[in-house]
Amino acid sequence: VVVINYDLLPYYRHELSCIPFAIGIVDEAQALKNPTAKRTKAAYGWRHGAKYHPGVFERCAIKWNTTGSPMKSAVESVDGI
Repeated sequence: VVVINYDLLPYYRHELSCIPFAIGIVDEAQALKNPTAKRTKAAYGWRHGAKYHPGVFERCAIKWNTTGSPMKSAVESVDGI
């Protein structure tokens, strides 16, 4: 079990992305909505040219994104999450 703050995620991404966690739970997932943010890239991975950088939650067998924020009843409102 690892509990980590979103602000620290980019600093420990490399070490944590090597671990195949059984379950990855993202609380307050709306904080990872911006695909260009460092924390979002650290969580879900990103491509830079031909090189792919895996995210922390990449190797999780099960991934849950939770949020307490109200959302619209539209697919677009959860697209980034």
